[in-house]
Amino acid sequence: VSLQTIRAKIDYCSYTVRTIYGVLGIKIWIFIEGE
Repeated sequence: VSLQTIRAKIDYCSYTVRTIYGVLGIKIWIFIEGE
């Protein structure tokens, strides 16, 4: 699905967290309902 066909507001962010066990990657997709 191409992003041009989505009419909803979607926010995206990603974080890299360093722990004592290694590096952890976190990706967050936020869907905002309504226009």
